[in-house]
Amino acid sequence: KTYLSDGHAENDVLLVSPYFRGMLYQVGSADSPNEEMLLQGSTFAPIKSMPKIIEEFQHLILFVLRTKPELLHRQLQQAKDIEGFVSESFCHSMNEEEMQKETTKRIIGTNILFGMMINILTENPKGRKSNALQLFLIGRGLKS
Repeated sequence: KTYLSDGHAENDVLLVSPYFRGMLYQVGSADSPNEEMLLQGSTFAPIKSMPKIIEEFQHLILFVLRTKPELLHRQLQQAKDIEGFVSESFCHSMNEEEMQKETTKRIIGTNILFGMMINILTENPKGRKSNALQLFLIGRGLKS
């Protein structure tokens, strides 16, 4: 939630092509962005829509973890390494909640979450099999 609501995600989204921004935007929005919005990078939801985006992001990550965890293995290991470092370094000076906040802050300061999204967005389908993002979009489309 912190990543999506503190501005880090918006900066990372600017690095993603308008095509993919539009695909992700459409999952959580009733309105489709027009081509001009895509070119301007205006496809990331405004602040008032963040709860929908946060929910979709959580669903997407959980879906990939359950169906193709190998896509996120490297980033998860990096996050675990950061958590281990924070735990070892601050276990005597911080309580559990403070260590969790410190871990979150450090993970957000890296490109781990952005790397997760890039891996999901750029996964190539194998033969006639859909990739994780396509499967997710199909499943979320059936929800509506």
